[in-house]
Parts: sequence; C-alpha cells; structure tokens
Amino acid sequence: MTKIKIDPEDLDSFSLKTIKQGSKSFALASKIFDPETQQATVLLYLWCRYCDDAIDSGVLAMDAYVFG
Repeated sequence: MTKIKIDPEDLDSFSLKTIKQGSKSFALASKIFDPETQQATVLLYLWCRYCDDAIDSGVLAMDAYVFG
C-alpha cells in the first residue's frame, strides 16, 4: 500500500479531492448540503473509504497514512 502524507490542517481539501476522485456521485450529492453539513459528509466519506481500503487490502490502513 502506498503511503499518503496528510497535513492535518489540509484535511478538508484532501477530503474533497478524495471524494471527487473516488465517487463523482457522492461528490455531486454532497453539494446539496450547507457548508457545515457538506464538510461533515465529506469527512464521513473519507472515513468510510479508509475503512474500505483497510478491509480490501488486509493491511491496517493507518500504516498507509502519515499525519503531520
């Protein structure tokens, strides 16, 4: 699994980039929400994607993410 460096202060833009690349339908649907709800929805999508990647790879996904 490739390591992905995430700056905690840049989590929102990383999340938006992930949802746009991973699911065009979720990205489009998230736009119907107010900004606060959209942010929460996108972060929830990122968490679900993270869990799905962990299950699919059989490797702890946290090993693939470097925070800081």
